[in-house]
Amino acid sequence: MFPRFFFLLTICLCLYGGQLCAQVSDVRAHTVYADVVAVGGLAVGTINYDVRFEDRTHGLGVRLGVGLLSGSGKTLAFPLAINAIFGEAGHTFEAAMGVTLFSRTGSKIGTAWVPSAAYRYQPFQSGLMLRASLSP
Repeated sequence: MFPRFFFLLTICLCLYGGQLCAQVSDVRAHTVYADVVAVGGLAVGTINYDVRFEDRTHGLGVRLGVGLLSGSGKTLAFPLAINAIFGEAGHTFEAAMGVTLFSRTGSKIGTAWVPSAAYRYQPFQSGLMLRASLSP
């Protein structure tokens, strides 16, 4: 029941993300967003919080999240990444290096190192944040 509920919640967040992926501050970029990826019959959904370390919309920051991996039992994922945003005027490049902790019911905690590169569109005041990334 829980995996289906979480997966449906993630889908709803993505469909209605225009209101949910907004910055909550005019100075420092705070963003809440959902990621959904489907690969080889497995679906991964995460809800993330991203914030810059300094009072500006680019530079170094951190991304924290919680998610669910379906197709392999009840597996929770906890992504954590340090990222840097380069560029101006809302169109930016994001480079990140992170680790994801996986916790499966009845198993030990696993880790995966996750580098990523992304194009990111994020308006200065508020609105829909779009992100397309590549994680080898």
